[in-house]
Amino acid sequence: MYIDIILLLNGGLDAFLVIVTAYILKKKLLPANFVVGILIGEFSLAFEFVELNFLVNLVGKIIVGLLMIAVSFKIKRVGELIKTFFCYNFTAALLGGIVYILFEFLGMNAKTSNLQITLQNIFILPVSALLLLIGYLFWNKIQQKNLVYDSVLYDLEVQFEENNSIEVKALLDTGNELRDPLTMRPVIIMEESAVFNVLPEEIKTLLMQPWDKTDNPWQFLWKLENKYASKIVFIAARGINGKSWFPGIHFKVKVKKDDYYWEGTVTIALVRIVLNAEGRFRALLNLEHINSKIVREEIAS
Repeated sequence: MYIDIILLLNGGLDAFLVIVTAYILKKKLLPANFVVGILIGEFSLAFEFVELNFLVNLVGKIIVGLLMIAVSFKIKRVGELIKTFFCYNFTAALLGGIVYILFEFLGMNAKTSNLQITLQNIFILPVSALLLLIGYLFWNKIQQKNLVYDSVLYDLEVQFEENNSIEVKALLDTGNELRDPLTMRPVIIMEESAVFNVLPEEIKTLLMQPWDKTDNPWQFLWKLENKYASKIVFIAARGINGKSWFPGIHFKVKVKKDDYYWEGTVTIALVRIVLNAEGRFRALLNLEHINSKIVREEIAS
């Protein structure tokens, strides 16, 4: 292959990888610095045509790579340079892996051809670049979704009796407006299956009764001992299917997230549906639980 084509391919790949790195790290590229950086990257080809010691060859390529990254992004801090250089090479490794897979997939015997790019198979490069970009965009979408969840997910510890508790993830839900009909305090909504095992047998038996088939589920509390009956309410709610009921049980709860901490006795409304198909959370908090700011220092005092 002619040297000008090799220079063009090398420069094009460097340019693509630098642009993807800038996109990943949210960095700005100045056109002049970008062009000069890519030209510096072309010097790495010299190590392909000159027979040198392996270590010298490796160090030379690393130095050229660092210079290319430093100039392209106008980086002055060592830590930032190393981070950007690592991201660039990680992206390059992913691209190389995609090229290798395409060689194998298209039956070009990647294991024995040393992945030689020619005019006949040069189409593999833009295809690989496109696949890499699609993969990154998909990953970025997942990460953005995770960031959204991280901002509204809390650790919730639920306890009914001593030494019998469970921990679940709870979502801060501004649409949760259910309230305890006796105290009028906001309730937490939770999947019944998440907390079922920490309940005493008497309450488990109650939950398995056909209370949801009647217009007055309160009558089912008459069969319970007073110590349990006083901890249970039935919460009325209206939905698209009309009026429905949820059993509400008083639990001791602890709500935690980073430096935030809140604890108290809360009514938890149990539902028999799955709140999140992905299993990210199994409970819904009311906004008032989070606005009740109680931090560790206040509790300790």
